[in-house]
Amino acid sequence: MNQQEFRKRLNKLLAEERNNPLSVWYLSYADDYGFRGGVYLQAHGPAEATYLSNRRGYSPGGAVMVVGPLPADKIPDRKFWNRLLTKQDIEAANPGDECKTIEEFKAEENDGTKR
Repeated sequence: MNQQEFRKRLNKLLAEERNNPLSVWYLSYADDYGFRGGVYLQAHGPAEATYLSNRRGYSPGGAVMVVGPLPADKIPDRKFWNRLLTKQDIEAANPGDECKTIEEFKAEENDGTKR
């Protein structure tokens, strides 16, 4: 990463920290073979959430989808925060909620049928 790209990313992180409250975010990771894991953590915005996940070693690699800030009724118990979760862990963290893949979210966006 060159210096200009670094400054751009740093400014984005600083702006999120300055302008947004600390909130809970969900990051879902997938690659060509499917779901790789999910993470709940606190951050000021999506750039910081992604940065923290990478910095703390939670990211298993692949593409990331960032969701948040989560509404109060969708925030799981703290025992599910700050670690890489399996699909079973995520289902336990969100009983009754449907766990969707990135592809399912994209398909809903493309056909306009957000469920």
